[in-house]
Amino acid sequence: MNHSHEISDNNQSLWNDRNFSLSNPYSCKQFKLFYGHTVNLSKEEEQFPLAFSIAIHQSNKQVSRLLRLIYRPHNLYCIHVDSKSPQTFYDEVLNSAKCFGPNVIVVNRSESVNVQWGYFSILEVFLLCADKLLNNTDYMWKYILNLTGQELPLRTNWELVAALKAINGSNVVEGLGPRFNRNRWPNKKFEFPVS
Repeated sequence: MNHSHEISDNNQSLWNDRNFSLSNPYSCKQFKLFYGHTVNLSKEEEQFPLAFSIAIHQSNKQVSRLLRLIYRPHNLYCIHVDSKSPQTFYDEVLNSAKCFGPNVIVVNRSESVNVQWGYFSILEVFLLCADKLLNNTDYMWKYILNLTGQELPLRTNWELVAALKAINGSNVVEGLGPRFNRNRWPNKKFEFPVS
């Protein structure tokens, strides 16, 4: 007798139970009962809070999953919802953020940027969140990490803290060199050094 179909159905049911929407208060209560917010933190992690800038445009379930994986009560999070995303999606994200706590900021809809991949709007979203994170005096974070809603962490919070402590205040910014895609540069002089 083949029971693979039954196992598959049971796994699918469990998967659906774990991925309910956080778009209403009842779901938030369910979420907290099921997952909780208690995470064992080392003293090192607590003394080295991080900030996250997260740019999203779709899938509240995926965003909620990302937050669940990276959320720590001493860290600070800023979520920017693309202005092209539907209002219903924005509202779902807002409800999800409330479920996590006051350390999850959602950029006001009136400030949302129309994000175009490969253009300045990507940087604009980061700068908008960076401004909100810097002006929040309740959380004194040490580093800001930039994510999108389609990413999942490859390292734990503890591993991130250990790596960032090791670089001792340095920045980790990837670059492709001065000659890469010069045709994308505006036809004017920069007011800052470019090399």
